[in-house]
Amino acid sequence: MIATARLRPYQRLRSPAVTMVLKTGRSTRAQRFVIHSLPNALPYPRLALVVPKRLVARAVGRNRIRRLMRESFRLRQRELGGRDVVIRLTRAPTSPPLTLREVDAVIVSHCHG
Repeated sequence: MIATARLRPYQRLRSPAVTMVLKTGRSTRAQRFVIHSLPNALPYPRLALVVPKRLVARAVGRNRIRRLMRESFRLRQRELGGRDVVIRLTRAPTSPPLTLREVDAVIVSHCHG
């Protein structure tokens, strides 16, 4: 992909907008998580991640999942365009562990579906 496709601080979705996306946005369900999105008036996408402690007890595991989700979003942000995106983990990733390929496949299907 493009080396300059960075994830900037202003691309973080804040609390009131997260609530709006969860209530009114379009959603795509995968085996382990749900992606919600809603068009925004900005020229870039924004991201929020929901990784509950009850599903992944250890911080190391939660952080790894967030890194995978952020990396997939970063690589696909041009395809997403001006959208607010919330990725929510719904099932604990026991075995096999969550992979970048799995997250990326769901984001791609959400972009094109």
